[in-house]
Amino acid sequence: MTIQDRQKFGRAVPWLAVLLALVTVWLLLLPKLEAIRQTAQELDQARAKVDTKTKELESLRKLATQQGAAGRSLQLLAIAAPGQAQVPELLIMVEAIAGRAGLALVNASPASSQTGTKLNITLKGGYGGMASFFDLLNRNIRPAKVNTFSVVNQAGAPGEASETLLTANLEFVGGAINVQGSAVQAELEQPR
Repeated sequence: MTIQDRQKFGRAVPWLAVLLALVTVWLLLLPKLEAIRQTAQELDQARAKVDTKTKELESLRKLATQQGAAGRSLQLLAIAAPGQAQVPELLIMVEAIAGRAGLALVNASPASSQTGTKLNITLKGGYGGMASFFDLLNRNIRPAKVNTFSVVNQAGAPGEASETLLTANLEFVGGAINVQGSAVQAELEQPR
């Protein structure tokens, strides 16, 4: 080997040493870099899952809010159209409406129905009170249909004012009943 060859080789040795060091570092760090890359992928997947779960949670919160509003609507619907007849409650309601209209409830009895709860009622009072009764009945939360009604003016005894009687057949939505032989009929027939 000549001096020139040794000089060339002497200049190449540091470069070879640097290259060998880089390859060694690269080979030693390659598994670590792969682990870091895999961890980054797992982190991205976890972020995607968190985003998905956050959206699901937001959807559930909206659904819970809507369910709360729907629950209130269902409560009002249960009042307006109950699954059972609730005749005592209806009698109390009709009597309260009559009282607010300035009428007196003279008689009330349930009637058989397959579509709702029917009541036959007789009210006593003035014509203005009767109009007010129908208006209040129309505004009531429990929908009612007036199937028939009649207004009769009964003359009072001499010197007394005449009385007006309203007889009506009302049908309320919800709670179809058959009153023949029922406990409701027996309860209504008891003297007060």
